[in-house]
Amino acid sequence: MTDTGLEPRGNILDAFARSDETKQETNNLPTVTMSAPPDRIIGAQKLAIVRNERQILEKLKMLAAQAGSDWYYRFPVKGKGTTSYIEGPSIKLANELARLYGNCEINTPVIDLGDSWLIYARFSDYENGFTMVRPFQQRKGQRSMRGDADRSLDIAFQIGTSKAIRNVVVNSLQTFADFAFDEARNSLVEKIGKDIDRYKTRVIERLDQMKIDLQRVERVLARSKKEWTAPDVAKIVAMIQSINDGMATPEETFPSGEEPADEADESAEGEQPKPSTDQLDAFAKGQQEETSPSGEKKK
Repeated sequence: MTDTGLEPRGNILDAFARSDETKQETNNLPTVTMSAPPDRIIGAQKLAIVRNERQILEKLKMLAAQAGSDWYYRFPVKGKGTTSYIEGPSIKLANELARLYGNCEINTPVIDLGDSWLIYARFSDYENGFTMVRPFQQRKGQRSMRGDADRSLDIAFQIGTSKAIRNVVVNSLQTFADFAFDEARNSLVEKIGKDIDRYKTRVIERLDQMKIDLQRVERVLARSKKEWTAPDVAKIVAMIQSINDGMATPEETFPSGEEPADEADESAEGEQPKPSTDQLDAFAKGQQEETSPSGEKKK
């Protein structure tokens, strides 16, 4: 009997049809949720250049005198009928500190959770093998954003990444970060004190450009502009800087009414709000301050 070859060809067609069904079933499988990135074990490395802590502090002191308010933030956190203020090292300080510290690496793996991003910021010290990982969750619909939806989403992501980097650097290098923060804040107060009238004028002009009524600022400071001291003006400068950096809105920083505004963004460190702080006044009075575990300052 002659072999026509039909049966093998039929088997091939059946197999092809079954493969299509398999592909369709595979395409309908649910998406697997990503978990936290695996730990990277680096360990101490033998490096050509050894870190010099004394030189790092000297360079931080020199740069802090020029940085001023760029190296720290101050913004409000709303409570039940009360407003407290948080101050701490800025992302610019964290970036400069990591650069001067050297022999280290910062990574920020990101997981998309739908309505937010979970950013795992990792700091690794190549000299001693120290590694710290701090997760930070950034909402995509952060209220302080302005502009079209896509642009607002981009800005929210960048702010979240900056916060995550700052958190992990400040907590990994807390002693250096506290030193740089104090130097930057104190240098600003000293600079303003030497020509307070000129800085008062500049601050008032800037508030006018931002369409923030002067009475709102006076209500927050509980002082009229005639009574503003150098620490008061430095506070306003830091608060304006926080608005410019997208940490808070003008309404959150300087409420227009007596009633407190809605609760602000969860603190720049992504943690629970801290008690009311008044660091610049404490500096003026020569008081000593404590440092919280998150790198923020409190009396």
